[in-house]
Amino acid sequence: MDAQEKQRLMTYLRHAIRLEANLYEQDQLIRLRERQFEEKKPAPPKKELPPEPQAQAPAKMSKGAVAASVLFGYGVPALAKHAFNKRQARNANEEAQRQYQQDCKRAEQEYGAALSRYETALRRWREAKQEEISAMQFRRDETVRAATEFYARDIIYPKYRTLPALTSIYEYLASGRCSELTGPDGAYNMFEAELRQDIIIAQLGNVMDHLENIRNQQYVLYQEVSQINDRIRRVSGQLDEIGAMTALNTYYSAVAAANTEATEYVITAF
Repeated sequence: MDAQEKQRLMTYLRHAIRLEANLYEQDQLIRLRERQFEEKKPAPPKKELPPEPQAQAPAKMSKGAVAASVLFGYGVPALAKHAFNKRQARNANEEAQRQYQQDCKRAEQEYGAALSRYETALRRWREAKQEEISAMQFRRDETVRAATEFYARDIIYPKYRTLPALTSIYEYLASGRCSELTGPDGAYNMFEAELRQDIIIAQLGNVMDHLENIRNQQYVLYQEVSQINDRIRRVSGQLDEIGAMTALNTYYSAVAAANTEATEYVITAF
């Protein structure tokens, strides 16, 4: 591979790395927005009914009190007073029940109104979530189509079209450890050898969990993932500051420009 061919391959790898980074970022942003929507999901109202009133009972007259009142000549007034107390207690209980039924009816009406407001808010929430997430998924699909077009020339073997593999291959070539993709001393073989020896990590999920640990052995991947995390944090912070759609449109404009640059490069260079 002469110097011109190497430079052309290195540029191709940089575009491939950016495409894979865009795909990963977009997946993470979709998950982020889904979580943010769930945090703002309207909560259903609670039905709160008033406590049922406790029945009032008049004070009972003991048998001794009844006998004494009759014996000493004031039995009729005492019995009459007791009957009066019973009527008062009954009336109070009836009034309490009427008030309780009215309060229950009012509570049911208030719950019905709250339920109607909740259903309206929930419908709007679902519509907003569906609209935004669908738009984000559509933008991701555009990046998938750009990557498919970019890889169609088969410059890189399909197995190595991942962010960890691409950054490692780029690093081997850039550092001079390899000068070819294929062959016994090529970048593909070195990647496989280091993978078998557990020198490098090939699963992106594991990379995220051990980012600082890969700094020495996979420096280009470390840099790329750090930049990905920074971009995600920046967009995440802008979602509330300048509005979700404004922040996302700005981000996706940059993604679309990178996608276009990649596909145009592969058409002209290869």
